[in-house]
Amino acid sequence: PTFDPAAPNHWRSSATIGGSPGETDAYTFDEWRAANGNVNPLDDPENDGLVALSEYTTGGFPNVPDSHPDLAIHRDDPAAFSFTVAIGADDALVTAEISEDLSNWDPVSVDYTGSVNNGEGTRTLFFRQTGQAVAPFVRVRMTLR
Repeated sequence: PTFDPAAPNHWRSSATIGGSPGETDAYTFDEWRAANGNVNPLDDPENDGLVALSEYTTGGFPNVPDSHPDLAIHRDDPAAFSFTVAIGADDALVTAEISEDLSNWDPVSVDYTGSVNNGEGTRTLFFRQTGQAVAPFVRVRMTLR
C-alpha cells in the first residue's frame, strides 16, 4: 500500500524515543531474516515453538529460545487483551481472533482499541472482544503483507 500522510492509520510511533526525523526505522522481514541466518518464515531453528515470522513480528530473534511474546488477558476486564509487537516490522500484519471451541476462529468480534509505545522498540496493541459473552480462547495471527 502507498503511504498517505493525511491518513491517521498510516502513522505509528517511532521505535526510539524522540523519533527519527527525516529517516525511517522500518525494516522488512527479508532484511531481518538476512541478519538472522536467512531463516524461512515457518522455521524454528532453536525449537522453542515460535516460528521465525512470530519472532520477527514480536521483536525476538530466531536463535534465542527465551524470546516469547506476551499475550495478556486483562483481569479487570476479561474481554480485553493485549499483545506486544516490534515497532519497525511494518510488513507484519497482526490480527486477533477468538474462539469458543479452538476449531472456529472469529476475527470480526474483536476490536483494536489502541497501542502504547513501550520505549524500547516495541509497542503493546490492545484489543477487546465485542460479543455478549467472552470467548474462552484468544489467538494472535501474524502474516506478511
